[in-house]
Amino acid sequence: MKRKVYINNCVFLREGFEEIDIVDKNIDRISRMCIISISKLMHGIENMAMNVPIFFGSAYSCLNSLHEFNKVCEKLGALRVNPSLFPNTVLNSPSCRAGIHFNMTQPIYNISNGASSGLDALGLAYMHIANGEVDNAIVSLAEEHSEIAEKIENKAFAHSSAAFYLSTQESDIEILKYDIDDASIGVVDNKQEQIHRSHGPLYQIEKLTKDEGSHGRITIEAIHGSRRTIIQIKKEG
Repeated sequence: MKRKVYINNCVFLREGFEEIDIVDKNIDRISRMCIISISKLMHGIENMAMNVPIFFGSAYSCLNSLHEFNKVCEKLGALRVNPSLFPNTVLNSPSCRAGIHFNMTQPIYNISNGASSGLDALGLAYMHIANGEVDNAIVSLAEEHSEIAEKIENKAFAHSSAAFYLSTQESDIEILKYDIDDASIGVVDNKQEQIHRSHGPLYQIEKLTKDEGSHGRITIEAIHGSRRTIIQIKKEG
């Protein structure tokens, strides 16, 4: 029998990524975004287990750092590249740097698969807790505006990050379901729930958590190619 999983705390940031003092001055922006959101998350909940698994989701992760690193090499030659910046080009750099910063020794999972990365990271953490593999988890999500990402998306988007603390400790926000299906199959709207597709899926979670008058059941989805990721959340009034 699956255990119930709750969101005990969450933070959403769009600025202030330079606030935290980090020993490694070569750390890139998206790693800093990951660290600062987790730091604020930790300060927002009492008796929080500090050494827990991290599930990190980002559509582009360190792609900007890799792009900037390669630009120097292409323009000035390999001998002019700063080797101390190489760690920023590794796909799992943001979450692993956060793990090192907070002295965490639990597993770290990285999800980078397009538009559904954030919901998949949240869903994967939910499944681990629901199935009894872990008791709690931190979910960190981050996207940074960059030249290369803007070219891929063909549009500009702002820096943003979020962090969630999930556990079996009861709260007013419960994750009911995580599912993946074929995006070509339509979802039938139910009058008892709202299907959210606009403004980005994380916007809907933020709106739900911050609005004290908001309650009920919502289904949040993200589509990447032919794949639809669905998370269903319930908030008690």
